[in-house]
Amino acid sequence: MKKYLTWKSVLAGLAILLIALGVYLDHSTSGIATEASPPPSISLDHLAPKGHSLFPIKPLNYEALSGVMGVMGTVAIYDGDTSRLIVDGLKLVRSQKNPETFLALVPDQKMSQMIQVAPKIIAVLKNPKATGGTNFVNKKHSSRRSIFYGLDSL
Repeated sequence: MKKYLTWKSVLAGLAILLIALGVYLDHSTSGIATEASPPPSISLDHLAPKGHSLFPIKPLNYEALSGVMGVMGTVAIYDGDTSRLIVDGLKLVRSQKNPETFLALVPDQKMSQMIQVAPKIIAVLKNPKATGGTNFVNKKHSSRRSIFYGLDSL
């Protein structure tokens, strides 16, 4: 007597085969890297302590600074016209939306001084351990005048 396969046994075998194939594909594709979603945007204004503000700056040498500085850094700020030191030990954070722009952590009482020199500043990367915090230079660059006296007046 010949035994024929019934529909029930064919369907049961097909179901077991599909389940095994699904398990195999699930395990084989779990190692494939999927496109990572961008990190959530963090509002940096919450990082400024009381009495300080984050002042956006774009130094004249931003391309060179971008090449060597990570997300945060400590810099000395110079006036690009006079090469005068404005502030030493200033903390910078790179802007999330525009990597050419940096946010400087500036005390509120020194904000007007930063606004005056902002369009023409040069930033120099410093070792954060070598600076003793943010130090604004208050003295203005005075011009030296030399007076020469002639020897014939003796």
